[in-house]
Amino acid sequence: VPAMPVGSPGMEVDDRFMPYEVLLLKDDGSTEVYVRVTTPAQQYR
Repeated sequence: VPAMPVGSPGMEVDDRFMPYEVLLLKDDGSTEVYVRVTTPAQQYR
């Protein structure tokens, strides 16, 4: 997927990591931040 953050699941490159947000898409087309992933360990909770 273009622009996927380095270090996100499936996009691992050595020990590199870029913080990212997971967005929730609502029925009306708007979005809100569902979770902010700021450390590699947060991905596996």
